Amino acid sequence: MRLKPFYLPAALSLLLCAGCVSTSLTPEDQREMQRGVAETVSLVRQIRSDQANLQERLLGETGGDLQSTLEQILSEVRSLSGRVEQLEYDLADLNRNFRTLRAGGVSPPTEVSVTPPSRTASTTPVVSEPPPATSGNPDDDYTAARIDYNIKKYEQAAREFEAVFQNYPDHHTADNALFWEADCYAKLGQSDKALETYHRLYDNFPLSDKVPDGLFNEGVLLLSLGRRDEGEEKFRQVIQDHPLSAAREKAEKRLGN
Repeated sequence: MRLKPFYLPAALSLLLCAGCVSTSLTPEDQREMQRGVAETVSLVRQIRSDQANLQERLLGETGGDLQSTLEQILSEVRSLSGRVEQLEYDLADLNRNFRTLRAGGVSPPTEVSVTPPSRTASTTPVVSEPPPATSGNPDDDYTAARIDYNIKKYEQAAREFEAVFQNYPDHHTADNALFWEADCYAKLGQSDKALETYHRLYDNFPLSDKVPDGLFNEGVLLLSLGRRDEGEEKFRQVIQDHPLSAAREKAEKRLGN
């Protein structure tokens, strides 16, 4: 029986309990869970769209029923906001559970990927120098990194994004930080670091909505390196494992579908 998206986070959390998982998930299980998470992310976006529509209704209301309509709309907005917050919390909790399982030797539903020939099993850090000092506020640190990225200070931004991930791995900006760090390396022409960082994104945040974008960007990078087969495989992963993501349409265009 297919679970409705709204109940998916709770169902996945139960599946990932320490007493429930003793072996690696099958590839089919992984793909099913990823599709379900994509549906949940899509639902979050739809709820946010509903909120915007409700606000437009509020602005358009006039006449004697305004007070009644206002109370109804505010009630609906509060309900929608609560649902969004719960869904986002559940998704963050699932990512934490997957990291715990991976640390304990259980394979999380990460993307199946082709290992680049230049990659090795080395544990050499992606950033060659210590990350910059942090302010203690993850939102401020992430914003500072984004500012440096926007003004094309990619080396500085990469270090700052790495610091966000290292210092606040459970914060809602941690997956975004790895995504943009990888993009910094790609823009700097440091392809190996970019590919490594994309894989760190998949490993640490397999349920992040940045995964399909990361796969697409990785595919584009591989194509630029002349590794056409590997790049096209990334596009196929986006289409198969993330059918509801915005990256799917771009991947289909790249494959000529």
